[in-house]
Amino acid sequence: MNKWSRLVGAGMIASTIVAGTVVAEQPAQAKTDTVQKPYYNYKGYTKYDGQFVLDKYFVSALKNENFTLNGYKVAPDAKLGGEGQKSEVFDTTVVKDNKGKVSTIEFKVKEGTISKADFQKAHKNNKLVRTTTSKAGETFLKYETKNGGYFAAFDAKGYLTGLSIYS
Repeated sequence: MNKWSRLVGAGMIASTIVAGTVVAEQPAQAKTDTVQKPYYNYKGYTKYDGQFVLDKYFVSALKNENFTLNGYKVAPDAKLGGEGQKSEVFDTTVVKDNKGKVSTIEFKVKEGTISKADFQKAHKNNKLVRTTTSKAGETFLKYETKNGGYFAAFDAKGYLTGLSIYS
């Protein structure tokens, strides 16, 4: 029995030394604070509702160019205009430049549901650079982001009809 207790005691001492050594050998890690860029991800049809365009997280993600719609995100270095490829995903139009980078995402929302006043209130912290009104009474608001921007189109009654986000 005496041998057994010595063996168990020696094993406990050895395991304590090993455990202490393992803990002692772990390097201290510096604490880093990372700021996450606001983002928004939407999947599905937009023409049946579109209320998400008033969501503060969507608005912030637009401003920070970190918005994904149906798996597509506008590339900040995509070339706008010229030749490109246009495709439809759900009810969203995606335009890619000739290098395959997404330059524009366009989508419609349910007409008569989002007023221009509500839209402007939700987007008040984003930079409005131009307002244009057509002869038919349609209004277009152009907002600027870091590398691109977005257009909001309103019908003559003052309701949002669609958005176009570009690089």
